[in-house]
Amino acid sequence: MKLNAGEKRRLAPVQAYCSYAWETTLRDTVLKHWEEEKVENTFCDDEDPPSGGSDGTEGHIPLAFKLKVAREEYEKLSDEEKNEIDRRREDDKKKHGLKIPEIDNEDERIQKLRLHLKCAAFSL
Repeated sequence: MKLNAGEKRRLAPVQAYCSYAWETTLRDTVLKHWEEEKVENTFCDDEDPPSGGSDGTEGHIPLAFKLKVAREEYEKLSDEEKNEIDRRREDDKKKHGLKIPEIDNEDERIQKLRLHLKCAAFSL
């Protein structure tokens, strides 16, 4: 199995912003918008959150809704902040293209090894 074969792609800007800002700011914003959305709208499509969620966490919010809020928040960012996200996206793309022995940072090397193990488990 060649896990490093093929062209590596960068995340889309909004996806990258979502992953970079989720823990710091975006999660709370999405939860706030979701609470407002639940009050205002009734859902009746395939993206409905499951009813009777055990803990009411963001796991029950449709991905399309999360990305919609992330896109709105991304558009509010300054050009400088968007450029920083683009720089990080490019750095991440380069990191993902490295072979395990080429990774200097031990934590990043371990993270990539874990990813390889997870992927190998799916191919069995």
